[in-house]
Amino acid sequence: MRINKSLITYIPTSGAGSGTVTSVAMTVPSGVFTVVGTPITTSGTLIVGLVNQLANKVWAGPVSGAEDVPTFRGLVSDDIPSLDASKITSGTLEVARGGTGAVTLTGVIIGNGTSPFTGIASTTANQMLRVNSAGTAYEWFSPDYLSNVMTSLGDMIYGNAIGAPLRLPPNTTTTKKFLSMTGDGTSGDQPQWLTAVTSVGLTMPVAFSVTGSPVTTTGTLAVTAIGTATQYIRGDGQLATFPSNAGGGSSVSYYLNGSVASSVAGYKQMDNNAVIGAGTDFNLTGNGLIAQFLTDVGNPNRIQIPGGGWNFEMFFNSSSNGGNEKFYVELLKYDGTTFTSIASSSTNPEAITGGTATDLYLTSLAVPTTALLVTDRLAVRVYIVDNSAGRTITLHTEDGNLCEIITTFAGGVASLNGLTENTQYFAVGTSGSDFNISSVIDTHTFNLPSASASVRGALLSADWTTFNGKMANVFTSLGDMVYSNAGGAPVRRSGNITTTKMFLSQTGDGTVSAAPQWSAVTAADVSAVPTSRTLTINDVVFDLTANREWSVGDYGTW
Repeated sequence: MRINKSLITYIPTSGAGSGTVTSVAMTVPSGVFTVVGTPITTSGTLIVGLVNQLANKVWAGPVSGAEDVPTFRGLVSDDIPSLDASKITSGTLEVARGGTGAVTLTGVIIGNGTSPFTGIASTTANQMLRVNSAGTAYEWFSPDYLSNVMTSLGDMIYGNAIGAPLRLPPNTTTTKKFLSMTGDGTSGDQPQWLTAVTSVGLTMPVAFSVTGSPVTTTGTLAVTAIGTATQYIRGDGQLATFPSNAGGGSSVSYYLNGSVASSVAGYKQMDNNAVIGAGTDFNLTGNGLIAQFLTDVGNPNRIQIPGGGWNFEMFFNSSSNGGNEKFYVELLKYDGTTFTSIASSSTNPEAITGGTATDLYLTSLAVPTTALLVTDRLAVRVYIVDNSAGRTITLHTEDGNLCEIITTFAGGVASLNGLTENTQYFAVGTSGSDFNISSVIDTHTFNLPSASASVRGALLSADWTTFNGKMANVFTSLGDMVYSNAGGAPVRRSGNITTTKMFLSQTGDGTVSAAPQWSAVTAADVSAVPTSRTLTINDVVFDLTANREWSVGDYGTW
């Protein structure tokens, strides 16, 4: 029998002892041991057994703190000493425990975080790993760009239709060539070496003219603007004319006065002065003409409409929202009998997008240069199109919805020297026999003719040269003189700068003289001196062949 000293107290005998044991009992820690056969009162065996425990429990002291009675509990990390990884020599470490979950792996290891890792191996050089097209697995592939298809100096690589590299052999000739490619508008084609560009053409918007196109060998592509000084090029390449401000005035505007009837039935007034009023509306359900307007007699009193853009400011609304309704305008001239169309925006109508709200809509009308009679009047018609839902469209005029048309007519001076063009020009000329101004179409020419015996006008440069050559200033020093050479031109004869008195002399040949010159007087230049020289005073003759001196009264010495 085993006795737990902590549970049983043994009292040794002393001597022979005395008395009789009547009962022996045993107690053991509950939860750990069991005892069978206790107590023994006569004879018997005490049997100690173990209490059944839950799985994964150990009998150990407390997890922490002071020592205490052992109990069955689960292991904690402090119960296990630090172990080297080499101590773990068998088994597979799961992914959740930081392992791979796999017994063996080959190639690139791939995991998803929960399942065991897998290995993907490739035995082909220069391959790369990617996700397959379905996005469900990894696969090895050989990138096309890693394939070097070049074999010679000058080779080039280009991609085929599926992106694979292809070799373009180099130009091995002694002729310079250029790499060329022509596509189909969507994709390219195989490049090729060409000796030269075979043809170069050029197209331009209608506002320009092109000459020399195409160039097939050598040449020049020349581009010239075909407009005038008063025109500009719109964003679509068309020519247009700015509203002219000739004469210092502004552009002429018209207003659609819906409350004023025109002299022609069915038309309302279109005038340069706006009628405010209470507002006049025009309604149309469906498509067609909604309103038309006409200028009064004598308006515009012009002989030409300058070409350019007319801007229309209109106010519309619809009976309900939605839809795709549009409007366009037409400009006409009226000679008192017939309406003739000048321009229409029917091919480019303006959408009415504001629904039931009354909004301002702007549209532009390209108006060509148009000849008019002074008595012609202008008309504007407004149309509704694309009204498929049967909505009612309203055109608002007057009051706070002044419909205005800004034209290319210019205000200010209406006529200059009989010309009525919006833009007029000045030029110079030489026509006529006197100064005059010639005014034709749009140009005033100031004519100043060249003067002649019969024409009063400006001196020519040649005339000035002639006049200036009549007497050139050839003097340079004090005492200079001028004489004429054989051609009549002035020539300088310098003065006598000696201290000897000299005289200007000239000798001819009987017909033409020679150049004058300075010379002293010689005996040959003076007539012979008489041998007898006398002076008679008061009938008294005095001989002057010798020096004489005499006095006459008190008048001094002679």
